[in-house]
Amino acid sequence: MNRKILYTLVLLLFFAACKYEDDPSISLHSKYHRLEGYWKIDHLEIDGVDSTQRYIDSCNCNMFFTKVKIPDNSSNERISLDNCRSVGAGCTGLNGLWKFIDNKKILHITLHRDISNFVWMGPFGDVDSDWKILRLTKTEFWFTTTLQNKIYEFKFKR
Repeated sequence: MNRKILYTLVLLLFFAACKYEDDPSISLHSKYHRLEGYWKIDHLEIDGVDSTQRYIDSCNCNMFFTKVKIPDNSSNERISLDNCRSVGAGCTGLNGLWKFIDNKKILHITLHRDISNFVWMGPFGDVDSDWKILRLTKTEFWFTTTLQNKIYEFKFKR
């Protein structure tokens, strides 16, 4: 009986010491659950140069990830760029699909633009790209991708 109590206490202390939301390797929430919802830009580097303000000035879109059940078995992971800053005809109307690949270490993103005048930057355009996940918690989403020989490193927050 004493051993059961001791093991239970050790197990409880272990779980109490873990900060699940800060350590993506140990989490009570699935990657799907952590990714779903709205994300706002916090930091962007292009080839090691801080380009956050450039992103904010060009489109400043928030990302919205959803996973919905669709009876026709079509892809149910959706991404959209919302609340974009209007530039010219606007920088809205970008949506697409996402899926985890490579043991959920990479997000494969397929974006489609619904309007012709979308001002895009890096992986936020009419492109397919693979986003290597650097950090995914309930409050932070960091990823890197390479397009046209440029390395983009994004940091988003809730």
